[in-house]
Amino acid sequence: MKKVPEKRQTLLFSATISPEVEGFARKFARNPSLITSKSDDLPSSIEHYYLETASLRQKNHNLITFLSSRQPDSVIVFANTKRKVEEIKNILLDNRLRVDYIHSDLSQNRRTRVFQKFRAKKISLLIATDVAARGLDIKDISYVINYDFPQNREFYIHRTGRTGRAGASGKAITFVNSPREKTQLLAIARQRHFKVERFINS
Repeated sequence: MKKVPEKRQTLLFSATISPEVEGFARKFARNPSLITSKSDDLPSSIEHYYLETASLRQKNHNLITFLSSRQPDSVIVFANTKRKVEEIKNILLDNRLRVDYIHSDLSQNRRTRVFQKFRAKKISLLIATDVAARGLDIKDISYVINYDFPQNREFYIHRTGRTGRAGASGKAITFVNSPREKTQLLAIARQRHFKVERFINS
């Protein structure tokens, strides 16, 4: 910023307005205006569900049962941390499920190769942090599973928006570990105008 002219127009574009972006704008912009796009309501072709999980063991059991019994064509499982992504990957490999993973510690080349395999249906199951929540345009993703509850409302929109693309149908399942998380999910549903139902994992 020291190298740009003092007289200038500064425009900041961000998919989400984080505290860091707000702080940057306050520091480097004079009398900034916030311009937001129209509310990005999720496509009506996405069905939203929640699955209550009382413990980590139950959460893992539910995930394995769901994936083993349904064997869906294309699934992304989202977790909040790189460590959790690798833990889930190992659990699923131990249960003989073919899986790959991505997070920000992987090189761009490695991430690109994983995306290409997933897009070509060479793998049907991808475990990812929110690095895969934006800019991933892959058709016919059957399910998005929020293993970890998203860290904010926008992450929920970006994650679940990976399915139901180009008019196709899709399902989003969120594991909720507490009444608070369930309340947060219902609040997102009201704000974004979609219905969320309890998922029966049988």
